[in-house]
Amino acid sequence: MKVISTSRYISLFFALVSVVTSVEVCAETQPVDFGMAFFGKKNIEHIRSEEHFPLSSVMKLFQGVAVLDSVSRAGLSLDMGIKVSPEDLKADTWSPMRDTYPEGTTLPLAEIIRYSIQESDNNACDILFSHFYSPARLTEWLKDKEFDDIEIKYTEDEMHRDPSLAYGNIGSPFSTAEFLESLYNGDLLDSSMTEWMTKTLEECNTGLGRIPAAPYPAGTKIGHKTGTGFETDGFLTGINDAAVITLPNGKRYILVVFVRQSALDADATDAFISAIAQSALQKEL
Repeated sequence: MKVISTSRYISLFFALVSVVTSVEVCAETQPVDFGMAFFGKKNIEHIRSEEHFPLSSVMKLFQGVAVLDSVSRAGLSLDMGIKVSPEDLKADTWSPMRDTYPEGTTLPLAEIIRYSIQESDNNACDILFSHFYSPARLTEWLKDKEFDDIEIKYTEDEMHRDPSLAYGNIGSPFSTAEFLESLYNGDLLDSSMTEWMTKTLEECNTGLGRIPAAPYPAGTKIGHKTGTGFETDGFLTGINDAAVITLPNGKRYILVVFVRQSALDADATDAFISAIAQSALQKEL
């Protein structure tokens, strides 16, 4: 199936999300299969919010928080050095860290987490899997925290060798929104680690055309983690964004949008997510 370009559907996005008085859109009319959860002060919006979607790199959010929890409980430091060997730096994957250190290096743990969260570096993610939680152990950690419908089965390297495995790392928009709410409320980490992670999320460099692209009041802070899947059989397996939006007055909103098997191109899907963010926030301001 041919992916559909941005120019054809950009006006449709805004019509779809503004033609009704809430973000309730008939799923059958969409050129994308999506789910969303919005936790507002006036409204709580849900569309397929409890369905499972491929997480793509949103899984790095859960991994990063779990690693911080492990470091804190063990009395370790984010300054501890992690050796990165050339063998850790897979060639055929997204990895700004590999591009900077092609021969390998030793980096502070904090820097590897930043690469994974802020740059969505796949090699950094797999280094964290090898040093801390395997996918199975990460799922156990999530279940211990009562996030039962998030499941991580595969590393980035495994998914790149077999893109169909991307459908094995799954979660719902609602549970991801609850996770972000728990993180920002300080329920998952101690205060210093919570502050460190929220700042790291606010400096994310990926998916800037998604939730961050909607219009917000000056001074708004957006902490978010994106996920971008593979193109298979004419579809993008997943394009996601999970965000905490903090307005200058301190009011905080949580928006998670997961898109599965988008027939739109990547830029058009980004614009669709941004339009949902704009519609959701308009009802709160």
